[in-house]
Amino acid sequence: MILAQGLVSRLMRTGVGAALLPVAPIAIKTPAEEPPQSATTLEAEAVAWDTALIKAERGTAALTDWYSNRDDVTSISQDRDRVVITLDITSLSQWFRWLQTFPDVTDRYIAGEDGGLLAVADGTWNGAQIRLQSTTVAELVTQAADTARHPVWVNHRLYDLSEQLVDATGGTWEHTGEWAHDGTPLIADADTGAVARLDDVARGVGIRSYTGEQPATDEQPPADERDDTDADGPAQEMSPAGELALRLGNMPRAAGIDGFAVMGQAALKVTVRPQTTEAWSWWLDAFGIQPDRITYDDTTASATGTRDGVTVALIGLDAAGLIPGGDDDA
Repeated sequence: MILAQGLVSRLMRTGVGAALLPVAPIAIKTPAEEPPQSATTLEAEAVAWDTALIKAERGTAALTDWYSNRDDVTSISQDRDRVVITLDITSLSQWFRWLQTFPDVTDRYIAGEDGGLLAVADGTWNGAQIRLQSTTVAELVTQAADTARHPVWVNHRLYDLSEQLVDATGGTWEHTGEWAHDGTPLIADADTGAVARLDDVARGVGIRSYTGEQPATDEQPPADERDDTDADGPAQEMSPAGELALRLGNMPRAAGIDGFAVMGQAALKVTVRPQTTEAWSWWLDAFGIQPDRITYDDTTASATGTRDGVTVALIGLDAAGLIPGGDDDA
């Protein structure tokens, strides 16, 4: 650091005119004396960036392999350290099923290249940055808002307070008619009467957004996959196992689901091929399976758990070497 040897003057107006008055010497920092960034820090940043690129490359390849044959997938590409899945969304329930497929993403709207609104959901999957995006969601939400009797927006999601709100566990909530100080609706549990903010419940147990669609069309399998006893009569109601299988049909890494959309199926066998310990742990957590309940047969790991009241036999191909809670360099 260099200390200015001379006096630095400043202009001050006095009663008799302008005068140059001396002030104390000041310290001047030269560019050459800026502390250099340590090589260790630079190396760590370079390694982190390279790792992110590798994860994005692997994620792009894996997700392309899983979803390339879907009609609603426009493209899957790598944008620097991020996997980008561009979707052709034709219904809001379809968009929300994609969001459920990747539970670690948060959706919002940004300005699109064409000047319109682009719906995006950013987050992580298997350690890689991921983005779901669609140009059609904003218009679908606008159309749904026109049909809602009491529409409100909370954290980029549309809700109709005139209807019962359903959470991810099947519980129902109703608007109390009151609002928090910041304008967030207060809702009450229909069973217990407990009152909470809508955004808190949405973060905690999930609240289904308003779609403007009939609920029956949201969970029905394609016509050629329905198992109707009488083609001329009404279709059977889908069992809990069938509904769970339908939701799991969008999940990544699922190699097979026995009983998918089969009416009356009491249990499911879900076969997966996880590539990392994180992926295998995700599946175990999804069905409430503790690591000490896993059995091993050569390279295959298996265990039984439950989801939404449905018994699930989970089969992990090549998962015997993936120890939940352990380190994984994959």
